[in-house]
Amino acid sequence: MAQIYPSEIPYDFQKDPKRLAERLLYQVFRDDLDASTKVYYSRVWRDEKLDKFTQKKIFIDGEADFIIVSPLYGLLVVECKGGGISVKDNKYSSTDRNGIKYSIKNPYDQVKKSKYKIRDFLHKNKLFERSKNEITQIISEGVFFPNAQRDDWSEIDIDQKLSITGFADNIENVFLWHKNTCKQNLREKGLRNLSSEEMNIIDKVLAPEGEYKFSFGSELYESEKFFSKELVPTTSQKYLISQFENSKKNLISGPAGTGKTLIGLEVINKFYDNEFDSFFICKSKILAKKIEEKFVLKKERIFFSDLPNFMLKLLEVAKEYDLNIQDVEKPVDLINLITLNTQYRCQSIVVDELQDFNQDIDLIPAIARLTRPVKGYFIGLYDPNQAIDNGNFDPQELKKRFGLDQFYTLNINIRNTPQIVNEYMNLCPKLIFLKTLAPHGAKVEKILVENLNIFELERSIMFLINKFTLSRGELNVLVSNEEKIENIKNQISNNPKLKELFSFDFDNNKINIMTIKNIKGLESKAILIWEKLVELSENEIYVSMSRARSLLAIAEFK
Repeated sequence: MAQIYPSEIPYDFQKDPKRLAERLLYQVFRDDLDASTKVYYSRVWRDEKLDKFTQKKIFIDGEADFIIVSPLYGLLVVECKGGGISVKDNKYSSTDRNGIKYSIKNPYDQVKKSKYKIRDFLHKNKLFERSKNEITQIISEGVFFPNAQRDDWSEIDIDQKLSITGFADNIENVFLWHKNTCKQNLREKGLRNLSSEEMNIIDKVLAPEGEYKFSFGSELYESEKFFSKELVPTTSQKYLISQFENSKKNLISGPAGTGKTLIGLEVINKFYDNEFDSFFICKSKILAKKIEEKFVLKKERIFFSDLPNFMLKLLEVAKEYDLNIQDVEKPVDLINLITLNTQYRCQSIVVDELQDFNQDIDLIPAIARLTRPVKGYFIGLYDPNQAIDNGNFDPQELKKRFGLDQFYTLNINIRNTPQIVNEYMNLCPKLIFLKTLAPHGAKVEKILVENLNIFELERSIMFLINKFTLSRGELNVLVSNEEKIENIKNQISNNPKLKELFSFDFDNNKINIMTIKNIKGLESKAILIWEKLVELSENEIYVSMSRARSLLAIAEFK
């Protein structure tokens, strides 16, 4: 029996019908290859190249389905394709058990690409002392079609690819197939066998943490696959939205990631009327922009705005109605002027991150009055635990001022993996218990650092990028305040390399460094908290950690 990593197939892979052939090979390789052999399943890799049109770096993701490592035969990289396989004009197709035919990538091109990627990984490892040419010689490639018959294949493709191809009949003696595909053992090629030290080096390259359960890139891939699905309301959220039909003013409370913003946007969408304006208002201009980019409703007269720009819009309304604004001293005066002297009303108004509006608390009920008296909707969304600047935020006072029709609480998380939820719940005991719908993800990464200088930050970032195959725009770094932002800016001011690496404005192509306050309402595939946790408030810990969808990394001091 071979040593196989992971020792168990991830749950999501077990459920995926498209991985049925891989699951079969997983069992066969594990049970029928000898004990000196190691098998690595689903090794994800990432490459980058220059886009010939934009001249910008683009990333290409790939995956080696299996890598078989033997001291006698070297490495064999295997691409697996299920179903009945056919090829015409070098275009490959697979037919499933229901007779449905679909196109697939050329498996021979895929496995060759993976082979050379693995070679480069080993060559860059300074402990692996063989030359690049010799490393190339110790790596072979193979393609396996476990559901296809050899006879059918030979009628349509009679080239030399058959010598490296496995079929259903090869499953009965996969040990022989492995030997024949590698063609010769290493000594027959004039090379020495892989030593135990080299086997350990290969293990570290393919499974950096020794007790390797799953490729780190794949761990993120699994959770991101869940988060990348089109966001649609859950059954309970749909029921909640249906209740708004008969209620004009509503407040929704819920921890980070429970879908408050999604509900607000669904309300705007469901009750859309192109004769009336609808607004999605939040405290942050960056947040408003990002929500607009993510939720494209493609409807006129829907506006995403921070509070200052919303007030500018109301000034335009006042001018259109030729209202006297000379006596207007504060925003609430402008709203009262419009509601008392004009017919201007909005279809829907959603105010997100309401806990950040405590200084403008009198303004919020006034904004609600701008909605239509009949079939107009106001939704206030908030999380009292995210009131970083406002520890005195009082939900009960808010409810009293509104004269609410309905109040709702959400507690099902749809943003964070269980590992991330458990981390911030352990550190923030006042939080209510949260259940997450996301699949199992990567463990929380603790990075040991000497101090919080820019060189340690760069090292930590590159470690995360390499370990989890992240692109730059997928990782964001959080600090506690603007002073620390300025300090980092000063440290990189004379370093062109670092200036190119970092951004301070949520750039999708760079590593973004932001304050915990400014990232509220936003999320990222990966978050690195570049702070001493003991110096953060419970609210700051909660806000910062809950921004991470799939990977949370925390700086810890030696």
